[in-house]
Amino acid sequence: MDRSAKLKKIIILTVVIIVMVGALIYSVLTYGFRNYGFTVSPNTPSTSTISQLPQLSACVILDQQYCGTGKLVSQSGSYYAGFSLPPGTKIYAPFDGVFITSGSLGQITVNGVKYQMGTLNPASIMPPNMYAPTSSTQQFVALANFVSEANRTVKKGDLLGTVGSQTYQGYDLVISLNSYNSQKKYFIPNLSVFKQYFSNL
Repeated sequence: MDRSAKLKKIIILTVVIIVMVGALIYSVLTYGFRNYGFTVSPNTPSTSTISQLPQLSACVILDQQYCGTGKLVSQSGSYYAGFSLPPGTKIYAPFDGVFITSGSLGQITVNGVKYQMGTLNPASIMPPNMYAPTSSTQQFVALANFVSEANRTVKKGDLLGTVGSQTYQGYDLVISLNSYNSQKKYFIPNLSVFKQYFSNL
């Protein structure tokens, strides 16, 4: 084969390669990667969706529609959040811990009337750990129709119980969000902790 025939073959091959590459580039720009094995599933969660899993409300403790319905009530130098909610409204754990619905942390008597409540303590201050609480240690207390049962280990967002017919001062759900006071050596309501969960208070 002479030199001109070789040159002609090289030119034809180069033109074919350029045309194929051009067609591929045009196809990708026009139709995207879907025909080339680079599929993106519509069910794949975006980064913003991943950060919201599991589906917790802004206040965590209640479903979103009820987060802004509470009222801060002052009582004898202390305070709590009172809610008037439909029966069956779900109450969730605001943080990981041990939920107690029996004994002195599960019942309270006020003016001779016994109320069912539940107390959520961090696992760190419960047996067998028993680490000393600090000023950043939180406690969640709620008066509601919880089932009195053995202590239960829960994760943030787990269902604790539902609102029932029990009322205290006109509210069917009463919440206290506390932090440990190292001077008084017990948990007391803390407004900054309330605000972490209920920005309207």
